[in-house]
Amino acid sequence: HIQPYYTDLSLRQLRAHRDAAVGHHRHADLHHPLQAAAAHPVKLRARVTVYDPAWTVLFVDDHSSGIFVFTRSLEHPMPACRPGDLVEIDGETSPGEFAPVIAAHRLTIAGHGPLPAPRNLPLDQLVSGREDSQFVEMTGVVRTMSRDDADHLVLEIVAGHERIPAFVPAIGTQQIPAGLGVDALIRVRAVVGTRFNAKRQMADIQLFIPTLEHVSVESPAAADPFPL
Repeated sequence: HIQPYYTDLSLRQLRAHRDAAVGHHRHADLHHPLQAAAAHPVKLRARVTVYDPAWTVLFVDDHSSGIFVFTRSLEHPMPACRPGDLVEIDGETSPGEFAPVIAAHRLTIAGHGPLPAPRNLPLDQLVSGREDSQFVEMTGVVRTMSRDDADHLVLEIVAGHERIPAFVPAIGTQQIPAGLGVDALIRVRAVVGTRFNAKRQMADIQLFIPTLEHVSVESPAAADPFPL
């Protein structure tokens, strides 16, 4: 069980700031309300949902909400985290480039356990931007699959009229699920990330999948996956 975090601005409040920002960032106004969320001290215990050292991406969830953690502000080397780790974070809030984040000063691993249950959301809510940093579950069809030079499995998943990029980090030591390939129907559990433009407006979403264990093949591809 995760201990309650304590801070003068909760993750729920940060999420409210983020939700306000999503609507605000659909317009070209750069003077958004997120400055109110800057530099509030934070001390919390939360579960790692995604850690991608190649891209310095870290998302955590305290079972009430999820948030992105900026780790380049750490005062010590980043510990070797993995999804499911319980971490203690000391830092402060920051407006981030699109929505509030936590700038970590110290981060320690306090244990390990299961990830929180993912939320299964309507597609329009999933792509709205309001679920930024949240752990979700969705089903879609693989349209493309490749491996990039940073050791990610890169998928393009089609759901409805949406084409959503998804990334699995550090796949070099992981087993590709049987039947995963172009035209496979898959179910993924992933953290939603928001992509934005130079005007800080939301462009679209992307999915960060913790590991290949969080990809389930519902209907396999017609042929074996091509070599990655």
